[in-house]
Formats: sequence, C-alpha cells, structure tokens
Amino acid sequence: MTMRPDRFTESAQEAIAQSQDVVRRLRQSQWDVEHLLYALLEQQNGLTGQILQKLGVDGTLVRQRLHTALDASPKQQYEATQIYATPRIATMFQAADGEAKRLKDDYIGAEHLLIAVVNERDGQSAKLL
Repeated sequence: MTMRPDRFTESAQEAIAQSQDVVRRLRQSQWDVEHLLYALLEQQNGLTGQILQKLGVDGTLVRQRLHTALDASPKQQYEATQIYATPRIATMFQAADGEAKRLKDDYIGAEHLLIAVVNERDGQSAKLL
C-alpha cells in the first residue's frame, strides 16, 4: 500500500508525523510499529489513550516501557537524513487500511492504526499490549 495522506484522518496523520519525529529524535533510521504506537500514546487527549484506559491498560506505563525499548535500539551517530519503513510497519498500515474498509470508514483513523498494532504479533508493541 502506498501511503496516501488523504486516506488518513488528521489525528492519524499527526501520529504518523510524530512517529517519524521520534525516529529522528532517537537518531535511528528504521521506522517501525513501536514508533507509531509511542506517537499514538503521546497524543494529548488521543483516542488511543482513551481506548487503553477503558480496557484497563495503563497507557503511561506502556509509553514508558516503549520509550525504554526504543531508546535501547541501535542509534546512528547523527540524526538520520533518511528514514526507512520496516516491512512490519508497511504490513501494519495495510492491516489498518483493511480495518477501515471492514468497518466501512472512509478514512484510516487512530483507532484503525491501534487495531492493526494490537493485531500485529511480532515486536515489542505486541508484548507490551
């Protein structure tokens, strides 16, 4: 799936941009599912935090553990000039698109991204959730 910004809601676009900022801030070059989940959890009054709270999941604790895991990932000496999407995040975006279509939504929102992250079986995000 080619990522078309016009297919995403504003909050989803913001989370995607924030997740790429996290990659840069941590001086990493690979953009992965954990970066996106971290950005979703960082959103003030975001849907992800509300959903996790209703499910009895401590979003703050998940975010802290994600930060620890991301911070331990390999770093570059300087901020990355180019970010590479991992196959996992590409698959996650395809799954989010599928969720939006399944729910008959016109746009991919934060809720679809969260469902796709939760359904993703590999990686730190799946273990933390």
